Amino acid sequence: MTFIEQVANKLSEEEKIEIKQAVKSNDKAAADNMYDKSALPFLFRKWKEYIPKVNQNIECVSCRKTVSKFWKDVVAHIDKNTITTRTGALAKDAGSSI
Repeated sequence: MTFIEQVANKLSEEEKIEIKQAVKSNDKAAADNMYDKSALPFLFRKWKEYIPKVNQNIECVSCRKTVSKFWKDVVAHIDKNTITTRTGALAKDAGSSI
């Protein structure tokens, strides 16, 4: 299991939704070569909560990129896992007769 998977599995459903929204807001701002002013600090707070031993500074450009990419990868894993779960459930039910 990758570290991204480990973190994604620890998140509550509420946290998953909040992180997805923050990543989406941050991605919209990134189109203008910026970061979302509320989403980025939120993602840094979550980083410190889940990865406290790896210090990241919001003032540092490469740190912002790292934190943003990490959470974007976590969201991609969550989305992939959600789709796989739904597809698996649908496939399992497909063989049953009504």
